Amino acid sequence: MQKSKKKVIIRIIIISVSAITLGLLLFGSFKLGRFSRQLEYRMNDEKMPVFAQKSSWQNYELIIYQVGEPDFPFGSTHCRYELYSIRKLVNELDFNVSNDGQIVDDGNFEVKWEPNAVVIKVTAEEQQDFYYRLYGDGRRDVWSEEQEDPGNPIADQVETKDGEETKSENVRGNSEYLDEEKWAWIYGLDVTADYTDIRDLATNYDKDQAQADGCFVVGAMVHNESKYAEFKEKYSNDEEAFIRIVQNTVEGDPIIIDIYYRPGSKEGMDAVYPPSIFVIKDDTRDNFAAPENRNITCEEYDGITEYKKDECSYWVAYRGKKEDIDLDSRDTLVIFSY
Repeated sequence: MQKSKKKVIIRIIIISVSAITLGLLLFGSFKLGRFSRQLEYRMNDEKMPVFAQKSSWQNYELIIYQVGEPDFPFGSTHCRYELYSIRKLVNELDFNVSNDGQIVDDGNFEVKWEPNAVVIKVTAEEQQDFYYRLYGDGRRDVWSEEQEDPGNPIADQVETKDGEETKSENVRGNSEYLDEEKWAWIYGLDVTADYTDIRDLATNYDKDQAQADGCFVVGAMVHNESKYAEFKEKYSNDEEAFIRIVQNTVEGDPIIIDIYYRPGSKEGMDAVYPPSIFVIKDDTRDNFAAPENRNITCEEYDGITEYKKDECSYWVAYRGKKEDIDLDSRDTLVIFSY
């Protein structure tokens, strides 16, 4: 009877040891296989997209990749940001996430869009929250939850006046021409889909071609005036709008002006920005202008309106308040008169 019990105990011990040994072998094989795969991924720098999102208003797209697998066994996860504007890569950044050796997914990232920038909040198990701001012009800001935001382009700024702090309106650099990166996105929008990018128009583009293309042509005779009426109606209804205006100089050279109205941000949108008028002007065909003035420029304004003075009527873009329009001011642009 005792011998029988001993045999049973021995068999149990043998089975237990065999099971433990088999488990260790399988675990070791799994770890070795995973380590081999990590080496292969890291050597090949294989990128796996884990997050992608487009802005709701500027045709930017952010893609976040995991590069390879996390470092063995509980190391950093290697990642990469890529920011595109109209399918052109405009910013990129490699970074690591301390996530206890786990892969990352869209739960690790929170995105907020700003004018000409995107802010990404990164959350992981073994690190404090980090923030990355990628701008459309290639600049970057990086800070942790314990640090101050190094610069928010849409935040109200504090000015000191007579010893007292007062909040100013958003500063957008309206007094200068905008860099191309700050307006090229307009030609990737649905509202401009029927128009050729102003930078790609033929050098011999003239009023006849403009009339055929559905542009609002201004001169001794006006063509496609319905485009002007349509723009004004959409603008008055606070709807996104675009119009291309073509008019000749006194010497007969065509000047092309594209006007895009971007309504202000609405409740629930992921970007915060004020209403804006973007005026893109092409003077490259003005043969009587100085060579340095034959270029394409863009300026941003607060509004656009019809304005009357001395029995003359003008269509003007303006900065500031409508009641403060001054035709001689740098903050007022006369688009055409009639």
